[in-house]
Amino acid sequence: MATKTIKIDDIDGRDGDDVTKRDFELGGVMYTIDLGDANYTKLQELLDQLTPFMQNAVKAKAGRARKSTPDTLART
Repeated sequence: MATKTIKIDDIDGRDGDDVTKRDFELGGVMYTIDLGDANYTKLQELLDQLTPFMQNAVKAKAGRARKSTPDTLART
């Protein structure tokens, strides 16, 4: 008796031969998610857009919320 495993895309619920576990890193933390090719491409594009922000950000210490500064731009 054969067993068939059906993989479901975690974003859109679609099943397909292209759906597989995809690993990615964000902020030094590894994640895994089941995605088809289209959603994996979207994820890669989003991560590429985040790259300059992550490279220029400073890791905040846990437990201390940073107070926001008032908006210095004049509003009309």
